[in-house]
Amino acid sequence: FFAMVLLSISFLIVYDLYGKRWIEVPLQKNEGSIHLNTTSLSAGVYFYCLIVNGQRAATKQVVVD
Repeated sequence: FFAMVLLSISFLIVYDLYGKRWIEVPLQKNEGSIHLNTTSLSAGVYFYCLIVNGQRAATKQVVVD
């Protein structure tokens, strides 16, 4: 996931089809990409959401094998 320069409080949240949060990662300023450890996730479809200043900035889908 590539993020723009972040000048505020930002998080990347991974959740399943039922809305259960599995991973929440605080993002640092000037962080261009992150690597998520998905070993705690079962195979399936998940969504990741970029939250900036409490507002949803983007949501994308990811498939874990």
